[in-house]
Amino acid sequence: MRLLIDGYNLLHKSDLMGTGHGAAWLERARQRLIDTIAAYLEPQDLPQTTIVFDRHSGKQIDAHQVDSSGIQILYAVDHPEADDLIEDLIAKSSHPKQLTVVSSDHRLQKAIDRRGGKSVDADIWYERLLAGQVTTGAKKNKQGRGNRQAKRGKSHKPDSPLTDEQLARWLDRFNADAIQDELSSLAEEPSPIPKPRPPALPQPKAKPAKKATKQKTQPKPPKKPAPPRSKKKQPATKPDDLSKRKLQQENYNPFPEGYTDDLWDE
Repeated sequence: MRLLIDGYNLLHKSDLMGTGHGAAWLERARQRLIDTIAAYLEPQDLPQTTIVFDRHSGKQIDAHQVDSSGIQILYAVDHPEADDLIEDLIAKSSHPKQLTVVSSDHRLQKAIDRRGGKSVDADIWYERLLAGQVTTGAKKNKQGRGNRQAKRGKSHKPDSPLTDEQLARWLDRFNADAIQDELSSLAEEPSPIPKPRPPALPQPKAKPAKKATKQKTQPKPPKKPAPPRSKKKQPATKPDDLSKRKLQQENYNPFPEGYTDDLWDE
């Protein structure tokens, strides 16, 4: 034994208690706790785990039981309450330094501290369990497969079909009455037949948009080059013209011919 659990203390710190009353309801809550611990622990840790509950009121029950998973279940039949039985187990442990007590009860925490073991508050241990961070330090057996599927968040597929007892446990854990009512309502109400959808009309194909064509511009004709100008200056008049003009000026007579003849006659 390496893991000693205060059963009802852990049950009240978890989310497995549920609501109800009576011996049957309490028995189902206990079984939910056992199943959850068995689902999240490593296979080699299960035989090293012991859960202690208060004694039963009502029907006779064995003080020592072994769950189908291998977990040891003890009931405080010969003790006033579970804390007394757990304290007695701590005192009689042959390897107390390897023992871990899961309980928020200060009385039990001091008892294991005196013997050099470890103690963990119930709520903290439960969070670690769901996170896959709990181990007893036991060696893996040859058939062990490491962490279970439930620890990794995946459903575990059993190798063989569930027994009627196991099926009843899981149905109770997941609110079997609500599931059964839902299944019955689905079986009674026929599913409506979906109406066929009218065939889709063919959509006209859109004409491709015409590409804008660029207008080709006519190339402008090249300009004719201007004729080169002569650097030599041309004379305004030729020499022959100058001599003619001088002669004309010398012989120029502003009076018409015969204008002065009248004067000579007087």
